Amino acid sequence: MVNRAGRTKRRKGVGATATPSTVRLTPPAWKVAEDASAALLVSRDAYLDRLLAREAANLDETGRPLWWDEPVPSDDHTVLPLDLSTKESLQSA
Repeated sequence: MVNRAGRTKRRKGVGATATPSTVRLTPPAWKVAEDASAALLVSRDAYLDRLLAREAANLDETGRPLWWDEPVPSDDHTVLPLDLSTKESLQSA
């Protein structure tokens, strides 16, 4: 084992600085990504990377996609932050 060659290092390419990630997609979304990447002859990761890079141009000043129309929990001002409600309960006790 002393003279055994180690793993050959790959040349640094486009994905060399990429962050490994795991995503959970619904089966229909997975199929879209698989079909599109197969049609383009690129990996699914390369397709999703380009798709998200394109999406970055369509964000508002808060960083949210322009097409997002569902409520965002942080916009609901009726819920007190945990640290605030704890302070109030300690003061009233």
